[in-house]
Amino acid sequence: MMRGYLRFLGRSFVLSFAGGGRYQAWMFALTAAALVGVNAGARQWTAGLATTGLSDHVTWGIYIAGFALAVGTACAAVLLVLPLYFLRGQDLLDLALLGAALAVACVLAAAGFVIADTGRPDRVLHILVELPWHVLALGVFLLLNLHVWGSLVYCAYLGRRPGRALLLPFALLAVLWAFGAQSAASFLYVGLGGRAFWETPLGALRFAAAACAAAPAVLLLTLLASGMLCAAGEAGARALRLLRALLVAALCADLLLCAVALLLEFLGRAAPRPSMTYLYFGLDGRFVLAPWIWTALALKLLAVSLFWLSAWSRRKVLAFACGAGLAGVLVEEAVGRITPAFVPSPLGEVVEYAPTLNEALVCLGVLAVGLLSYSVLVRITAAVSAGRLTSAPPFDSCEKTGGPS
Repeated sequence: MMRGYLRFLGRSFVLSFAGGGRYQAWMFALTAAALVGVNAGARQWTAGLATTGLSDHVTWGIYIAGFALAVGTACAAVLLVLPLYFLRGQDLLDLALLGAALAVACVLAAAGFVIADTGRPDRVLHILVELPWHVLALGVFLLLNLHVWGSLVYCAYLGRRPGRALLLPFALLAVLWAFGAQSAASFLYVGLGGRAFWETPLGALRFAAAACAAAPAVLLLTLLASGMLCAAGEAGARALRLLRALLVAALCADLLLCAVALLLEFLGRAAPRPSMTYLYFGLDGRFVLAPWIWTALALKLLAVSLFWLSAWSRRKVLAFACGAGLAGVLVEEAVGRITPAFVPSPLGEVVEYAPTLNEALVCLGVLAVGLLSYSVLVRITAAVSAGRLTSAPPFDSCEKTGGPS
């Protein structure tokens, strides 16, 4: 048993480096981006957070925004995908594998954003001392999803169904843990009463809707790029329809909540909050964020419009709509969820925040590391799903067919 498992790990390790030209170019680009991020992180390690655009007035920036979105996306991937697999059967195995893999990659990215936000890696010790339960919760969530993904992949590699006694309790715990983490992350900002921007009952709902839109968009793009749809046949088409329905519902909910928030703010109040005015229309002649937030809303509207058209079934149109929706969510989360709470300051002083080049490069490196881990997991998943990586055939015959490029 152990010998066969070690052989599976060895073959998976070799497979993660093998592939066609597009796969090699993708992995090379991610590796280069990760190295650029490491170099930027080394500069930040030397000079501290002075290399960022943060200040005494704006203490949370793009690092915290990336952390919040990464945690939300990980939880949404588990909450949306694993229940579908256990309720609707083996046909959605590929979708369950991709959801668990995405959760693992997002947790790793979230940890990277936390380390970046401390300014220096040695200051992570302060987090371990001051917030041990938060670190433990994130680590347990990572291990749960690794166990679910590993169990499903290894059983598919052996050609048998996973035993429910081994998998179901951990999968159920992962879903419950994801629900708890998503709820805690959603209400994290609402509970900070010192910032009027977050004092709204719709804040937590909008955060959850954005996370639930990001996860299906990434999974849809993965299915289209990896070639798993062709290998899965009707099951792949079924997974595609489910993900499309989830993405459209999440985007529509996000846009509806945004419209309600705007109506309540600018028509339901005697005077709108300065932070909301600054975000959407600028304040005192300063409007760095306004073009970005309107661009994000336009991208999400474009994505929903394309999904409702009959042309969505075309692969290129579907990929473009997913990309537009994901880009809209990313831009809104980066500029519209954290920074406006600090502008203006409690004393009314308007100090704008914009990420510096070094700060953006660190974020690029963290995202690249997350995408690298996700690409490796998807590579192994696609090979097992297509029957190119099984325990029956010899290793050579498994590699000759190659993989999705």
